[in-house]
Amino acid sequence: MPEADVEANLTVSAPSLPPPPRQEAAPAPVAGFVWVAGFWQWSGSTWVWVDGRWQASPEGAGSYHPPRWQARGAGAVFVPGGFSVSVSVH
Repeated sequence: MPEADVEANLTVSAPSLPPPPRQEAAPAPVAGFVWVAGFWQWSGSTWVWVDGRWQASPEGAGSYHPPRWQARGAGAVFVPGGFSVSVSVH
């Protein structure tokens, strides 16, 4: 998600930062997939844990950036995770 979208409040917001992440043991690696660790999501009234999962790496994808909560004023905003785009120069 572009930082401009976060700045424009086009993402989930919460009244505070979430609790510390839960410890998850990632299963054995799977070729062509990246482990997306679990994270806290704000339901509108309480924090809900979203379990980690394997996600297919898109063709040509760069590194993976996990989702995170960013402090904003008196609350926090959710910044979704995703893959950076790899640009090859010929």
